[in-house]
Amino acid sequence: MNEKMKKLYKTIFISIAVLFLSHGAYAQNCAGYYPVMEGSVLGYKSFDDKGKVTGSNKQTIISKSTTPKGVDYTVKSEAWDAKDKLVSEATLVMRCEGGRFLMDMKSFMDPKSMGDMKDMQMEISGVDLEIPAEMIVGQSLPDANISMAFSTNNMVIMRLMVNITNRKVVAQESVAVPAGTFDCLKLTYDIETKAMFKMTASSAQWLAKGPGVVKTETYDKKGKLSSSQVLTEFKD
Repeated sequence: MNEKMKKLYKTIFISIAVLFLSHGAYAQNCAGYYPVMEGSVLGYKSFDDKGKVTGSNKQTIISKSTTPKGVDYTVKSEAWDAKDKLVSEATLVMRCEGGRFLMDMKSFMDPKSMGDMKDMQMEISGVDLEIPAEMIVGQSLPDANISMAFSTNNMVIMRLMVNITNRKVVAQESVAVPAGTFDCLKLTYDIETKAMFKMTASSAQWLAKGPGVVKTETYDKKGKLSSSQVLTEFKD
C-alpha cells in the first residue's frame, strides 16, 4: 500500500470511529442519550491496548433549530492525534425526523485532512445505527452498516464496508470515567470491516442518559483488548 493510500486509510478509520461514537450517542427520539442544549460539549480520549493515549475527540453543539419534520442539530466535531495535532475537523448537520436520527455521513470526511485524496469522488450509503429511547437488559438492537466507494475519473479505486451486527444490551453497570460516575447500560456488538482485506472485532459500549457514550472498549478477533475510549468532558 503506497503512502497516499495509507493516509487515506487512516483518515477513513478516524472518521468511522467518530461517526460511530456520535451515532451511538443518540437516542431514537434524539433526546436522553445525547445533550440537546446549544453549547453542550462531549470530550473523549482514546487509548491503545497498553493504555497509551492515541488521540482525542470533541463534539460541540453549535445550534439547533425546529423544522416541520423535527429538529436539526449543528455540531462541530474535532479530532486530535496523540501529539494533540488536529487531524480532522468538520461541521456536522444531524437531524431528528419522525423518531429517527439521520446525518449526512459525507460530512465526517474532512477534505483538508485527505491530502492528495481530497479531490476524489466519494459515494456513501448505509443503514443508520439506532439506539431506542428506552432499553432493557436482554434486548437486541438492529444491525447497521456503512459503505464507501472512492473513485477518480469515474474509476473506483477503493471500497470500504463496515458492518455492525449482533448488538445486545447485556448489563446495567456504574462506570467511573474522568468526566464523572454514570449509571450505564452496557451494549455489545460485532464489527466487520472490508476494504483491501477483512478485519473482525467486537466492542462493548457503556451509555448513560445525558452524555450518551461514556466508555467504549474494542477487542480483536481473539478477544484481546485492542483499544478503548472514555468520556473526559461533559458540559450540558
